[in-house]
Amino acid sequence: MISKTRQAILEIRTKNPNKPAGEIAQELGISRERVRQHLIKLGLPTMVLYKPQVIKHCQECGNNLSRATAGNLCNTCLNRHKHEESLVMVICTQCGKETHKGGSRYRRGIKLGYKHWFCDKKCQGRWVGLNYGGEHGL
Repeated sequence: MISKTRQAILEIRTKNPNKPAGEIAQELGISRERVRQHLIKLGLPTMVLYKPQVIKHCQECGNNLSRATAGNLCNTCLNRHKHEESLVMVICTQCGKETHKGGSRYRRGIKLGYKHWFCDKKCQGRWVGLNYGGEHGL
């Protein structure tokens, strides 16, 4: 058997599911805590959201964004974009192919006086063999 108070709380909550316990308590002349206890017995939520939570999605991959993420990209996509922005285009000294080097690696190379850039270790090995290996470099 449901008490009159509990029945009244049930009716109010079904008519207006976003009405907070404090307002229900004022309407019925009981404490907010007592309303909360009745809501628990009825199996109804004790807390209501005034604003539905808006879930934002990453523009790049479509994953849900956490609250900590600023902007429209998830952390994974943001890190990828930062990495792509830091790349520097160089031309391989051996084969002439365009390749990318990380910005910090490029700047460190310039600081150390590098004049030659290579697309991979194979081209670097060929160039070293041809320029410093004598007849063994062929």
